[in-house]
Amino acid sequence: MGVFTVDMEFGDPQGERFERIDALVDTGASHSALPASKLRALGVEPRERGRFQIADGTIVTRDVGQTWVRIDGRTIMTVVVFADEDAGPGSAR
Repeated sequence: MGVFTVDMEFGDPQGERFERIDALVDTGASHSALPASKLRALGVEPRERGRFQIADGTIVTRDVGQTWVRIDGRTIMTVVVFADEDAGPGSAR
């Protein structure tokens, strides 16, 4: 497992508007975590709450939604975790 940065875009639920970010990716993570304000600005709404283990081992409860992510020209619908604003893009287990 490893951690690296990737240039990606995440979009609104309709897949019409995207925002580019440099995301910190943890290959051992099961979900992408993005700042809640950026998700809400694109109209992504939470669908449920879930418990996650973050990189330092802490267990947190966060809102979870679904939206489009584009990496290397490939666009997929994915689950996203609404992260704290100071967390920056990253991953949750």
